[in-house]
Amino acid sequence: LQSTIEQPLSDFIVLLNNLCRSKNCLIPLKALKNTLKQERAHDPFIRDGGVRMLASLMEPGTNQEQIQYLAGFSVWILTFNPKMLRQIDQSDTEEKTQGLIKNMVATVRTVQREKVIRICFAAFRNMLKSDELQGRMVGLGLLDVIKTLNQTEDKELKENVEKVRSALKTFLGHLSTFEKYTTEVMSGQLQKSAVHNETFWRKNSAMFEKESYRHIRKLVELLDSKELETLEMACYDLGEFARFHPDGRSLVTRMGGKGKIMRLMMHRDETVAKQALLAIQKLMVSNWEFLTKS
Repeated sequence: LQSTIEQPLSDFIVLLNNLCRSKNCLIPLKALKNTLKQERAHDPFIRDGGVRMLASLMEPGTNQEQIQYLAGFSVWILTFNPKMLRQIDQSDTEEKTQGLIKNMVATVRTVQREKVIRICFAAFRNMLKSDELQGRMVGLGLLDVIKTLNQTEDKELKENVEKVRSALKTFLGHLSTFEKYTTEVMSGQLQKSAVHNETFWRKNSAMFEKESYRHIRKLVELLDSKELETLEMACYDLGEFARFHPDGRSLVTRMGGKGKIMRLMMHRDETVAKQALLAIQKLMVSNWEFLTKS
């Protein structure tokens, strides 16, 4: 009897998800946020790829802030359900180039309408219940984004921003240098920071053997990123791994990193191309540091 009752709801969710993927999605998005207020709608929504759909609607630069607001509202509703927090983490982990939290952070960075920022931070606050999602927010640079936000008179927004800022600073303070690096790499977005330097790689190169070189595989994957800073830092890090790990050169080559870096030597961005060239030198020359001094 229960499955008989649930099937029409499941079918309705699939229909709404398909309509939300179309160009004219305002009305189905309004219906979706009302439907998701029923917790029993969450599982069929996830099964039909709902998190990825919301992630695509939250993508920055769409100039459709009402759509972003409604998508964010649905995210906020989902974040009250602990099971959905795990599903959001799983979906973002599987997503190679985009992800829900990644797009939400990028949207907060660029959007003009305050109500979009408000609903995003309401969702971020609920996400603090998950260590994995806290790590993802830290790795994606949400703390830096908070520093750039305009002053607001909105009491709820100010409270949520401060709660998120304080919690993420505490979370970051408890991480080791290697854990900070892991958080950043697994977020899928690299930034110039204190973990991208020779000292870090000289000290920690052996740590990257964990979980079948998971971090290195992720760095190779990030060589396909569309973000210039991520490309630059991925080239640099793989080059340093090649320098300091005994099997670094062969490992990066076997994982397909060498071929990708060689293609990046022709990148339109001069900084990316330069870092790719340096990485190739490190991959091909044993005593690279002597080459740079000659």
